[in-house]
Amino acid sequence: MPAAREAMRVNLGRCGALGPRRPSLPPEAGGAARPPALLGSLVPAAPWAAPVIGAFPRAVALLHPDGALVSIVADGRSMEARAVAVGARVFGELARALGRGTTGFRVGLGGTGLELVGPAGRPEAAWALDFAVWDASARLRVAAERLVGHVGAALERTLDALERAFVARVPPEGIHGGGPFARRFAVLAEAEDFPRKLAGFGPGTTPAGDDFIAGWQLAARLSGLGGVTIGDAELGRTTAAGRALLLGAREGCFPAYLLGFAEAFSAAVAAPAGPATAARNASTGSAALDAAMDEAFRHGASSGADALLGFLRRFGRQGRVQPLSGT
Repeated sequence: MPAAREAMRVNLGRCGALGPRRPSLPPEAGGAARPPALLGSLVPAAPWAAPVIGAFPRAVALLHPDGALVSIVADGRSMEARAVAVGARVFGELARALGRGTTGFRVGLGGTGLELVGPAGRPEAAWALDFAVWDASARLRVAAERLVGHVGAALERTLDALERAFVARVPPEGIHGGGPFARRFAVLAEAEDFPRKLAGFGPGTTPAGDDFIAGWQLAARLSGLGGVTIGDAELGRTTAAGRALLLGAREGCFPAYLLGFAEAFSAAVAAPAGPATAARNASTGSAALDAAMDEAFRHGASSGADALLGFLRRFGRQGRVQPLSGT
């Protein structure tokens, strides 16, 4: 990969992994400290309020006025560029308050916490929080720098193992199977502007094509290879959830599960070569990469699998999806 080191310096993003705290009021005299919370680096600046459009086991989805989703989650394991992690207690209280439905509810974000407003326009609950900014860029930079000196045979060896493991796990559905989405995907994969045309394509609340683009961008950031341009046209073709994902991918701020995968991948590439044994695999990153793949495959109905396919494709690997004849 020529000039990979310099390309990485250009491509890796701008923010720290856990940046400076945003301004928040100190606790009142004699009061308890505010519980810590994380703000994704692309969460719009407070104050604002947005309707609740879904409540799920791991996230409460808000439709921000800018047209992209903001997610309220419990902790850093579910973080992404436009998420707010409020801690297990606060998330549980919010989820219970929305247990009978989300219609008419709004969540407001202020500089010092969250507020839940009910259908009648009255506050239902409020939580004081001490916000710090979360961003994947610094950790991703470390992963990319580890990869720079290990291109060539080490990289190809790890990609071989990754592709074999991917094929063994990938579900035969969506863009990975032989159905209509897979056939259309094969056509789009031959287009000159692939993968830009995938924005908004495919099944899922976050369309499969958007997840694929996120994985493609992750590989580009790690390797110094060129990424895909994500502009207004791409953002305008997808859902609110897809828009949030693509905005993060454009800035190099990937969901936590993809960040963990990137770190495990670069560690496996950088591990010294040697005969494969259970003890060596556990000590050189193979076990961590396997666990990161498992975590990715648990993400959404097919989001993790779609993202990993994009990752493999950017490195020139096919994964399970092959061009289909007669399409």
